[in-house]
Amino acid sequence: MVAEVRCKEIADKISSSFENKDCPDLLNDVKSGQVKHFGKSLDLILNDRLSEYDNKTEYYDEGVKTKKRSELHDKMMKLAKPVCATMLKDIQSEILNEFIKKSPQVVKGKQPLDEQALLDHIKPFITKFVQKCQGIAQLFIVV
Repeated sequence: MVAEVRCKEIADKISSSFENKDCPDLLNDVKSGQVKHFGKSLDLILNDRLSEYDNKTEYYDEGVKTKKRSELHDKMMKLAKPVCATMLKDIQSEILNEFIKKSPQVVKGKQPLDEQALLDHIKPFITKFVQKCQGIAQLFIVV
């Protein structure tokens, strides 16, 4: 019983710090374009917070500790989703603007392409988008 209360208090404190400090800081970095490897940055923050939880709950019941840790992880992932969505929108805008710059005739419909030529033209942009999103996606894929 004591372990459950203390582990919950520790998790709540860490979650609050993640929500009120880490997420806003990361969002500011995203908005200012300072994050090159968003997935790695977020993963580092998550791991730091989970390590902090592990250190502070070291001597409590393993079952309670593990359950509350899992809940903390899930909560932090939910809190991180809006920041991830902002990052994905930025990536999408960047790739779309690049496509428009490099494809003015195609975008305006002045250079009609057959289906295969259009796919060949679009493929590098899709590949670039997928590569830039990979770090984010890996955080949310549960194996």
